[in-house]
Amino acid sequence: MENYGKLIENIITNKGKEEMSDTKTVRSGGISFCGLLAIVFIALKLAGIGAVANWSWLWVLSPLWIPVVLVFTVLILFGIVMAVLSR
Repeated sequence: MENYGKLIENIITNKGKEEMSDTKTVRSGGISFCGLLAIVFIALKLAGIGAVANWSWLWVLSPLWIPVVLVFTVLILFGIVMAVLSR
């Protein structure tokens, strides 16, 4: 109960702020490499520039769906391996 009182006192008087300032906040955001590549491909396709202009939309948008397919493939293979090993 004594520690609880000290905690309340520290909160009220802002003591212990030094310990809190040592924590680092990690922010993740922005666009991924695949997202940026998709934007570039879409811009090139719409502008009719280069070989990308002749690609089908399936391949222009491939930077968005190929990583998803790879993750699902790895998960399925992992599940198969775990099922075989658990026998």
